[in-house]
Amino acid sequence: MPNTVDQVYTLNNLLAMLAGSERGFTQELRRSIRFAAQNLSGGSRLASLTQCARELLKLHWQGRRPASLLHCDLAGETHEPLWLRSRVLETLKSAQPRQDVVLLVSGLRDSVAAQGRRWTRRRESEYAAARDYLEDLCARERPFGVRLNVIFI
Repeated sequence: MPNTVDQVYTLNNLLAMLAGSERGFTQELRRSIRFAAQNLSGGSRLASLTQCARELLKLHWQGRRPASLLHCDLAGETHEPLWLRSRVLETLKSAQPRQDVVLLVSGLRDSVAAQGRRWTRRRESEYAAARDYLEDLCARERPFGVRLNVIFI
């Protein structure tokens, strides 16, 4: 299971590609994330993935109309299409028309291979099928006028 710092690193790189940020800026953000993670006091820990994602989005869309962030956490959910559909559609309902939206989907991998279970080829194909299903669902059901980017992390 990836830790929050690794997820934030990955998200930083993906948002840089979406926003067209300069490589040097992206690397500076990565160094800042590493510094924050290493220099937290004893009881502190890195902010939640959603908080980090919101801050990264603001930084990457600096000076332009910002994209809106929606987060759908599927950890602990079953990966059956009926339940996935319900959770994702519930999240998409909050998107405003004529807006750039980044939908961050986390926890899908964990729901396919629950804690303590091995990652097998069968589970990998189940994950790929669930991910394809969600991508198709988002493309079909996105609100009118919304430019949607879906990131699985």
